[in-house]
Amino acid sequence: MEMVVRQPAVEGAFYPGTPEAVSAMVERCFSAAKRPAVAGTVVALVCPHAGYIYSGAAAASAWLAVPDGDGRDCLVLVGPNHTGLGGAVSVAAADAWRVAGVLYPVDRELARELCALLPGASRDDAAHLMEHSLEVQLPFAARRLAPGFSIVPVCLGVRPDEFGLQVCLELGNALARCLEDRRALILASTDMSHYLSDAAARREDEPAIQAVLRMDPAGLVRVVRERRISMCGVMPTAAVIRAAAGLGASRAFLADYRTSAEASGDYDRVVSYASFALTADEG
Repeated sequence: MEMVVRQPAVEGAFYPGTPEAVSAMVERCFSAAKRPAVAGTVVALVCPHAGYIYSGAAAASAWLAVPDGDGRDCLVLVGPNHTGLGGAVSVAAADAWRVAGVLYPVDRELARELCALLPGASRDDAAHLMEHSLEVQLPFAARRLAPGFSIVPVCLGVRPDEFGLQVCLELGNALARCLEDRRALILASTDMSHYLSDAAARREDEPAIQAVLRMDPAGLVRVVRERRISMCGVMPTAAVIRAAAGLGASRAFLADYRTSAEASGDYDRVVSYASFALTADEG
């Protein structure tokens, strides 16, 4: 049977169009990153997903919390659905994803197990075909995880309401059960505020940042809904907080916070980016 490979959707747009140029740009992102002060073993990351010139350094800052050559051989990625295609919880059905010339195998057994544990989840590539939020994470992961690591991409298309929160909590619980005996890392993909002034974005983002730092998924969803914060990946972040807590994480650290103004020079209309590391006590 022929291998089904999901092809890149935003190559040449969010990141360069050749493997060599992607490698060089990711290197520049790590050079511009802030090395976060974290304690414990990293269980999960929260990273932004814009074009690398805007959010790449913030994403790299979170990845610097993961030891180089970390040894984990699976990455579960949970991101928002920007296209409206697919279902509420769409787990990639392809055999592999190709990004920047690298083939990332999908852990089909883990994907099947996740769907078996979570009613309403489906093996569905429609939500992933044109979605950028998970694709852009993989060249960063390739710099820190074990060579040949597998992936399980999950696209989450639920709103920040009570039903959506329940779906997120159930997804988090299912992920924790699936991964309790696995050497895996979890990643939520999100940007923060969109198209506010730099000052307004920083002000509006603060309560959402504090909810992540408290590892409070319900509080995060509530504050984003009530304050109408345009955090596109709030639901994936809530799900990953629950999953990380189920795997022993008890603390969250802000790795970096930036806005697009640092790259564009436009402080009147920005997108903001926060990255986090969620950790468990060692031992």
